[in-house]
Amino acid sequence: MRVPFNGYVVSDDDAFFYRFFGYSCVCPADLRAAIEKNPAGEELVLEVNSPGGNVMASNEMYSILRALQGVDAVAEVQSLAASAMSYAILGCRRVMMSPVAQMMIHLPAVASDGNYHDHQHSALVLKSIGESILNAYEVRCAGRTDRKALRQMMEKETWMPAQDAVAAGLADGILYQEGETPLTIPGSITNALGGGIRALALSAGCMPSAAELRDKYQQLGLTPPANGDPAASPAFPAEKALKDDWRNSARLSIAKAKYF
Repeated sequence: MRVPFNGYVVSDDDAFFYRFFGYSCVCPADLRAAIEKNPAGEELVLEVNSPGGNVMASNEMYSILRALQGVDAVAEVQSLAASAMSYAILGCRRVMMSPVAQMMIHLPAVASDGNYHDHQHSALVLKSIGESILNAYEVRCAGRTDRKALRQMMEKETWMPAQDAVAAGLADGILYQEGETPLTIPGSITNALGGGIRALALSAGCMPSAAELRDKYQQLGLTPPANGDPAASPAFPAEKALKDDWRNSARLSIAKAKYF
C-alpha cells in the first residue's frame, strides 16, 4: 500500500488545526492508521515530501517504524526529507530517493524567552535533543559515516542530493535507475546551498505555530471536535470566510514565519 507522507510534521493534537486552515501536514496518528490499514503481507510505502517540523512527533514516528513487526515499511523520498523528517523515515527498513530528491539535516532549533538562566537551560535541552537525533543517524549510517562526521554535517546544515545521501548511509538507493546509467556523485556539492539560496529553499517549509492557528480558530467562534481526531477536516464556514478569510492570512504568514 502506498501512502502520501507529505507536509509539515505536527503532533496529533495540532494536526486538526493545520488542516482546517488548508495546510498539508502529517502526524503520528496518520502513520498508525496507515499501518493498521495496510493489507497483510503488503509493503507499506511512505511517499515523502516534507520540510520537517515537530521533533517529538518525528521521534514518535521513528520509534513506531522501528518497532514494526509483520509490516515491511519503505520510505520513498519524492522531493524533500528535511530536518525532523530526515530521521523520522530512518525507522523504515529501506529509504529510497528519487533522482531529484533532497535530504537535509541540521541542528534542532527552538524559540526561547525568559531570563538568561532560561536561555541557558534551552540551550542545554537543544544540545540533548541534538544528541538524540544523532543516535538515529548513527545507527543508520553505521560503517559509512561516524558520529563525529554526522555531528559536523548537522552543525553546517547539510543538503544532500540522492547520491550523497546514499554515500553517507542515510538512504539505501536511488529510484528509477533500472536500465539507466547509474548516478554518480559529481564532486563535493554537499553544503553548497547557503545564503540567499538557502533562505529561498527554506521559505517554502515555514509554517505558523499551532498556537497561532488555535487562536484564529477560536476567534471564528468554533469549537474543536470533542474526539480530537487529527484527520477531521470540517468545512470552513462560508459566512466567516467572507468576513475574514483566515486561511489566506495563514498562508501569507508563511513568508514571515521562523523556520524550525
